[in-house]
Amino acid sequence: MPRTPKLPQENARYWIDEARRELRVANDYRDDPDMALIRCARAHAAVELAIKAVIIVHDKGYPDTHNVGLLLERAEQVGETIGDETKQASRLTAYAGRLRYGHLEHAQPVPSPDNSEVDEVIDIANRTVAWADDRVQALLPAANGTGDQGAYKPVQHHRRRPRDL
Repeated sequence: MPRTPKLPQENARYWIDEARRELRVANDYRDDPDMALIRCARAHAAVELAIKAVIIVHDKGYPDTHNVGLLLERAEQVGETIGDETKQASRLTAYAGRLRYGHLEHAQPVPSPDNSEVDEVIDIANRTVAWADDRVQALLPAANGTGDQGAYKPVQHHRRRPRDL
């Protein structure tokens, strides 16, 4: 699977910040059932960004994929220990696919998740992003050798999506 080029380790902080923004969207719209699938897809995006941040802080490239399971495997390859709780995040990949491709003729109808499912997905995302944030916090000072987290240097990303829904 193709890997993206390595990004500066300081950019891991930026990716965690982006993951937190995605979580804010996922946590919004609690009273709007029409937003359930979108909330789950934003939770997936948050988890994807957060795991990529962990890989970036290890000074490694990550696979060019939205598949959370593959990203977690890459995180293990670069030295992370992934607990069972964090491995649950691999389930979130399905929501991104359902939102992106559920409208295609050959796709199955896309049922909207119910409230308990949305709550579970967002809980998994919150825990996974918190884990990734802790890992980046722990590893970034050691990576840059200064004992501080330094400022990230924004780079162009291949992500092209509107900032707001």
